[in-house]
Amino acid sequence: MPWQTTGNAGTNPATNFLGTTDAEPLIIRTESVERMRIREGGHVGIGTTSPNNQLVVADQASFGGDTKNTGTEPIEVQGAGAGVSFYDRSGGATGRWVIYSGRTGGAGTETLRFWSANDKAAITQAGHVGIGTTSPNNQLVITSQASFGGNTGNTGTEPIEVQGAGAGVSFYDRVGGATGRWVIYSERTGGAGTETLRFWSANDKVAITQAGHMGIGTTSPNNQLVNTAQASFGGNTSNTGTEPIEVQGAGAGVSFYDRTGGATGRWVIYSDRTGGAGTETLRFWSLGDKVTITQAGNVSVTGNLSVSGVKNFVQDHPTDLTKEIVYTALEGGEAGTYIRGTAKLVNGKAMIELPEHFSLVTDQEGLTIHLTPRNEWLQLYVVELDTRQSVVREAQGKSGEFDYIIHGVRKGYKHYQVIRTKM
Repeated sequence: MPWQTTGNAGTNPATNFLGTTDAEPLIIRTESVERMRIREGGHVGIGTTSPNNQLVVADQASFGGDTKNTGTEPIEVQGAGAGVSFYDRSGGATGRWVIYSGRTGGAGTETLRFWSANDKAAITQAGHVGIGTTSPNNQLVITSQASFGGNTGNTGTEPIEVQGAGAGVSFYDRVGGATGRWVIYSERTGGAGTETLRFWSANDKVAITQAGHMGIGTTSPNNQLVNTAQASFGGNTSNTGTEPIEVQGAGAGVSFYDRTGGATGRWVIYSDRTGGAGTETLRFWSLGDKVTITQAGNVSVTGNLSVSGVKNFVQDHPTDLTKEIVYTALEGGEAGTYIRGTAKLVNGKAMIELPEHFSLVTDQEGLTIHLTPRNEWLQLYVVELDTRQSVVREAQGKSGEFDYIIHGVRKGYKHYQVIRTKM
């Protein structure tokens, strides 16, 4: 039966068909040019004479629309919500996946979406990938939990879990080679609970234990912070000394702050340079410098100084290098001051002018004086005594010399309490 250009009727598909009965291809031409070929083995070629797969399209193809494909891609799926469906018929509708394009606004808002019952993942025009969201604002957004290195269910609340023995994350600067690589990983040294978080580059640099101990230069810190080498605070100049900690910078200090007490609960130990090198003074501050220690070893204390032992001054023995001389400060139940010296009587009278510094620190009340004649017996008595001068007379009007010592009480300490409540 010949095929009519107007169509045939009464055909039998078993005996009437368009094709060949021998091992030759079926060729379709327009304008005498071959457009499509069906090879003897069933391979269909459009734009090619030698298709090697079941369907070969040598140029561009579109599905879902007939708008000319102006891009360079061989396949274009067109139309609103244009997509490709992957359907496992044995699984029913729940076995279906669709990859499609969804436009949320004008041109340029198309988002590539991966759907199965609902959108599972999306890729925006900006290159942002969203898993669990169709509007990711960062390069990768995962709205639920993710695991890397293993497929065990993440039973915690953390958004990312790195699984497996020695689970870690590598930060690799390819420009620097292997030496430019950092790895943060977890290492278990025993059973559960012995996992240590480690920061590695050529070797372990820092470790944090389950107890919250951090080690710098060690993977087994026994205290909250352990640093096995030298550390600097306040500056980055190399520590050339042997001390494990160096506080650097002008006014370098360490603050001890009791937050419950507010600012008044703060102490600062700091170093202050008053001139060139060698003028650094160590200071102990709390609302003002309370104690200072100079490079020469001089100590200054603002306030009272209490000791349970004795207060000594020490100097080397001048002739025996194995010994030293130790003098102990005189002690008593008052904050005492004194001045001493030698005076001369002229016709039975001596005027002793006292230095200004004695009057500046000594109270007018509580003064006493002791007189000691020299070389002969003198009947001495005091006519006048204050912090600026003393007048002494001799009963027989004699001239001569005598020693004196005047004791007083420091200003502001007249009512000094010897017995007090323990501090």
